[in-house]
Amino acid sequence: MSSVVIDEVLVADRGKKLEPLRIQFSHCQTPLKTESLKMMKSGIFSDNKNKNEYVAVCQVADQQYVGSTKGQNQKESQNLYIALRNKVTNKVKLVEISKVLLSPAVQYPPTTNSVLNLIDNDGSSKKDMEKEFVHRFGMLKGQRMYDQAERLSVKAESVRANLENAADGTTIQNCELVLPKSSDSFEAMLPPRRSDSNLPSQVYEIENIISLNDMAALEENSLILMADEPDVEVDKFKQFSDYFTKEFKRLKSTSLDKEEKLQRVKALLYTEGLIKFSAIKKKSITPGVLDESLPTAIPDTVKRSIREKFSCKQGPTWGLTTMCRDKTICHAIALALVIGNCSIDAENFTSSVKVEMKLLESLIRVVGAHIEKSKSNDVHSKIILKIPLALPPMKRGQGQMKKKEKR
Repeated sequence: MSSVVIDEVLVADRGKKLEPLRIQFSHCQTPLKTESLKMMKSGIFSDNKNKNEYVAVCQVADQQYVGSTKGQNQKESQNLYIALRNKVTNKVKLVEISKVLLSPAVQYPPTTNSVLNLIDNDGSSKKDMEKEFVHRFGMLKGQRMYDQAERLSVKAESVRANLENAADGTTIQNCELVLPKSSDSFEAMLPPRRSDSNLPSQVYEIENIISLNDMAALEENSLILMADEPDVEVDKFKQFSDYFTKEFKRLKSTSLDKEEKLQRVKALLYTEGLIKFSAIKKKSITPGVLDESLPTAIPDTVKRSIREKFSCKQGPTWGLTTMCRDKTICHAIALALVIGNCSIDAENFTSSVKVEMKLLESLIRVVGAHIEKSKSNDVHSKIILKIPLALPPMKRGQGQMKKKEKR
């Protein structure tokens, strides 16, 4: 008897597709022809739930056949192998196999029985039939349940028809589509800005905050301040804050061109007017109060423009409400950020604005900036504007309501 050597043993790899798959039909008298084998698609796959079980799928034309190895193996403790011997080398390869019985996967056609259909010949759905059945033979509780559900339901067709009827002959102006700013909105306190800008220097611009007439009126006194010998001329203008004095000296020493420097000095004068205007405590803002409160370097036309823009008319007089005061400070912060290249000396600015530090920090966040505190005692803190803009603080009452809900 000739001896053979088992060269390789191939065991089923669990979790992967197995190839090849040979299929025979018990009702066939002759083997499948070559043409039929080409048209036949087959494969065997492992089951996701049971890794020791395989599912075979075969498709011939439009018909699919499915089978499982469960119950086909002879014993659980035994594996079935087929031996493949090489006649030249006399080596044998053992391949694990499993018998699979395939059965056709049949999809039953939809029934034509009107009783079993979800929709009957009259077009009523199964739900309507159940409702009718409950109203005829059901309990009173079930009838009330269906009646209540019908009253609460909204039919899309009737709503659409009502909207179309209401829209006929209605015209809408473009101005009506713009929502007015509410009195408690932060946006009502801010100057025009580009919140979607990628550069902080483009968020606020002087042209969008100060009108052309005010800029033209500020030019004469700004040129006097920018003269070669300002020490004598500056004495003519009194009531300047620490922020204006130090920022003006900084602008004088910069390397900006003459036009850009003149524009920023005019904006600085306007900012000084806003700072002084926000500090007015009198209820009625008369022309005399304006002359006493605002620097003499600011022309009368600009003073009146500031009063009309940042105060409320209460009868025959002008008054400065809390909302108007906050709006004035927000515009001053925005202008100071433009003048200082998105940076303000926090100590000089906070000492010039006569409000509480907590309120000023909130208004700085409303503008979109934040205070960057310095770790060194020699360097002052800065008010910085950068992208992304800082989020405004929560409105009054929102934080307390959230705490109550958590409790």
